[in-house]
Amino acid sequence: MINGCKPYNSKKNKLFMSSIYQGLNNWPFIKKSYPAKFMVIAFIGIHIPLIILSVCIVFEVFNFSKISAVLVVLAATLVATIIALYTFYQLLAPLQDSKKALENYLNNKTLPNLPVIYTDEAGILMKEIQHTLTALDTLIEEKKDVAALLSHDLRTPLTQFVGLGQMIKREEGSQRLQEMGDMMIKIGEQQLDFLNGILELLSHNELERASSFTPNTPLAQVTTNAINNVSQLAAAKDIHIHQSLAKDLTFTVNPEAFTQVFQNLLTNAIKFSHNGGNIYVNASRQNGQLHITVKDEGLGFAPEQAAILFNRYTTARKQGTAGEASTGLGLYLVRKIVEQHNGNIQAFSNGANTGASFEIKMPG
Repeated sequence: MINGCKPYNSKKNKLFMSSIYQGLNNWPFIKKSYPAKFMVIAFIGIHIPLIILSVCIVFEVFNFSKISAVLVVLAATLVATIIALYTFYQLLAPLQDSKKALENYLNNKTLPNLPVIYTDEAGILMKEIQHTLTALDTLIEEKKDVAALLSHDLRTPLTQFVGLGQMIKREEGSQRLQEMGDMMIKIGEQQLDFLNGILELLSHNELERASSFTPNTPLAQVTTNAINNVSQLAAAKDIHIHQSLAKDLTFTVNPEAFTQVFQNLLTNAIKFSHNGGNIYVNASRQNGQLHITVKDEGLGFAPEQAAILFNRYTTARKQGTAGEASTGLGLYLVRKIVEQHNGNIQAFSNGANTGASFEIKMPG
């Protein structure tokens, strides 16, 4: 067992590897060539009828007439065809096991146990899949360890740092001391926001999300969940979120991942909206595509920045209307999740203080 994953062990793989494929890999002249194995079997299969007919003639097995010769050839051809087809099917076992190994890892996080000793193209494929999945599994586990380290060893002292700033502010003292308390709180909260963004990025597991898409997911259910999750943030700035969706809109998504998409977009809109502002969530089906828009009336951005807003740690990030920090990760994650669902997202704004809108287009 590696990194907590159960090794995949195919009974069919064991049976097959000890017989036909292993046997053919003992033939030196076809050991390193997968196509050559098929060619050898085809060559033998083609010549079986001729061999049987020749044996029958030489040893006078039958009193040959034209009809008996034809019948012998037909019977031999049928036998040869069955043997060849069965052998060809068995030769596909490495590909079938490779496919099964990938599916087991994607769906069940089960690490495979494919053979790595064979040197033909199929053997190299199995070896590369085995090594790649093992390395990927190790990387995922290391990513989880880093996330746990950041969460425990960095979040706690930062929270304490913010708490110290709040204690300083409660103490009677000079104006300078109060300013230092404010500064400590602001720096600590900014670093906590950045840390939360890093943790969110590390927890973004594309393999798990890609294997759990749910057909006919109601769009209203996903957007409503996201709106509920940000309701307190919106209330703190007296911001109203208006939802207008065409009836019965559904799509094929990972519901948790797409809730995160709308939550990030709404959090972004709240951050850059003024107190008492409005945010609009609209959706409709157009030309076989699902069009979803999240629009605010806030700070907006220069039109030429639209292309870089979705970059990781984008340089276009800025503080919100209440001084909220920006990590430059929220929109990057939004784009990653949308593209993983075969959709795309674009940002639009006419400039400073004209608001911004984000439009998602999803397959119908």
